[in-house]
Amino acid sequence: MIVLLISRMQGESSSNTQQKAFVRQWPLSRIRKMKLGEYTATAQKDTFCYALEFLTDENGSIRGGSAYKFGIFKREKPGKATKAQHLVTDGSYAWYRKYGARRDAAFRQIRKEIVSLIEAAIAGDFARIDQVELGLAVKWKIAFLYAPDSLVPIYSRHVLSKIAFVSGLEKAFKLPVSALQAFLVAEKSASQSTADYALDLWQAYVSIRPGEDDRGDRFLHEHISSEDLPQVAEPQAAYAVAKAKFDEAAVLKECLQDEKEIREILQVWSRKKNIVLQGPPGVGKSFLARRLSWLLLGGKSDRQVEWVQFHPNYAYEDFVMGLRPDGHGHFRLQAGKFLAFCVRAAEDLDRPYVFVIDEINRAHLSKVLGELMYLLEADKRSEAHAVQLSYDLPDQAFFIPPNLHVIGTMNTADRSLAMMDYALRRRFAFISLVPVFGKKLAVQLQKQGISSAFAQKIIQKFTRLNERILADRNLGESFLIGHSYFISEFPVEDEESWYDTIIQYEIAPLLKEYGLADE
Repeated sequence: MIVLLISRMQGESSSNTQQKAFVRQWPLSRIRKMKLGEYTATAQKDTFCYALEFLTDENGSIRGGSAYKFGIFKREKPGKATKAQHLVTDGSYAWYRKYGARRDAAFRQIRKEIVSLIEAAIAGDFARIDQVELGLAVKWKIAFLYAPDSLVPIYSRHVLSKIAFVSGLEKAFKLPVSALQAFLVAEKSASQSTADYALDLWQAYVSIRPGEDDRGDRFLHEHISSEDLPQVAEPQAAYAVAKAKFDEAAVLKECLQDEKEIREILQVWSRKKNIVLQGPPGVGKSFLARRLSWLLLGGKSDRQVEWVQFHPNYAYEDFVMGLRPDGHGHFRLQAGKFLAFCVRAAEDLDRPYVFVIDEINRAHLSKVLGELMYLLEADKRSEAHAVQLSYDLPDQAFFIPPNLHVIGTMNTADRSLAMMDYALRRRFAFISLVPVFGKKLAVQLQKQGISSAFAQKIIQKFTRLNERILADRNLGESFLIGHSYFISEFPVEDEESWYDTIIQYEIAPLLKEYGLADE
């Protein structure tokens, strides 16, 4: 399994110097009143985040990866709003939505979390840190800097778990970071320095797999930081799904498909692990993928769902792993979205995780997936089937965890798209979606402000149109007109004008492409 790695320690005195300088610059009294500009600012070297990432390397590196690991960050260039549901940006700053909808509120919450974890670290209440809502590596590095004699400077739960397990802690993989830290700190001799002990632990980790030497380890230490693989490391316990707020019946009601059909899809997905929702334009493939994810998870969880949209330029390096610019003039080996998400899921095996691939057949799938062609199979989801990834580095065996489910969407009407090859098709169950012009759509249209009579007119007209398309030997079911063209998030005030606009600018151009311009 790909692991998170710590930087090399260059000596106890040097690491002590960095740690003490950091605490002098950032005493708890200052952090309580810290301003956003002191926390993060572009191209400034006197901020809290800069000191944490670049001025304390000898206490364990957290360089590289996503700046979201700090909760909020100042963007180098003004940016547009993000479409990701779990992220927010106001152009100048970007942050996780869970901290708040506005910049100041988000930073106040992040500062509150930092103060809480420092207080816990100073008091020796490390179990409390497990609940702090900050990136995993970031919060444990902060904790170490304020309690260097009570923790070890290794910030990967995976690495800590493996070291603790081979040291005799049988339940290591099920324990929180605080328990793993306590176990390893208890094993340290009083005469040994923290830096030397951390190096000993690292050597113990390397020796878990025979046949490795330290040449690869030195390369990894120098080129991969603790957050490069994966780019996003977040806390575990603080993301429990708020099931009390999740209304399963309401979600099922949103889907125009019958409840029985939805249940059958979920059963197939649970068994096969990988499904593709395929169908013509406008049948609600992406909409249904999101609802199916919520139903599988039992709640609306940003942490347990990841979305990507494939396109012709999407590559293995984007999806699995590759060398990427780090913003400082260098290239670093970084995890792609899927690999990073697999690491997140593997650290939380008791809960399901969902990876959504929109427009799955728009990319060159064999090139994007690489070794995942083998690992995607439902019966290959274990460490026994781990394989080496394309980048030939030590300790790189990787497998997809059993709690990770993949759902793709595929447009069947676009003739320019290559179909999936048979080897990959065998790894997915394909669910065909069809237009739903019936009672459920009528109810939905009336909720939008459409009269009952006008709703029936739409349903009858497009039922006849789809019958003609279905009977055309040059078209068929892959080219039917979907119902979602008529579903709106906003109330309709003038139904005639609304309908004419949809026909003129959305459906008529599609029919002309189909060769049915007279419709």
